[in-house]
Amino acid sequence: MCIRDSFCRELMNKWLLSDRSNTTFQKQITSRNEEQTDILIDYISSGLTTLKLQFISSFYAFLDTALRVEGIKFGVYLVSLITLFVVVWLPYVKLLNEKIWRVKGILNLIPINVIFQNENLKSRINNQNFVAAIK
Repeated sequence: MCIRDSFCRELMNKWLLSDRSNTTFQKQITSRNEEQTDILIDYISSGLTTLKLQFISSFYAFLDTALRVEGIKFGVYLVSLITLFVVVWLPYVKLLNEKIWRVKGILNLIPINVIFQNENLKSRINNQNFVAAIK
């Protein structure tokens, strides 16, 4: 245990005093013998395992939070869409329907002989769009 700690401290101190590049660290590791490299791997592996487990749990927490946020966004979108439908669209359709019935009522007041005598009015009523609209 003591040998491992001193070896790792020595390796870390040399790396901190160097230019801190990956090549320097690799040179320091490869310059050691196989026994010291095994000690270094044993020393680092527990930290890497803990780091990997923490990463996985943090990633799942992030996914859970992101899914919850997207659900809230979708809920707000649906509520705003329904509110817009009720507040804007339904009154508009009701008003439009009232106007259509009013125009139909006014057209029913015009006698047929007046429509056939006035060419301009006759051509407008014979238009297919107009006839389809009042049916």
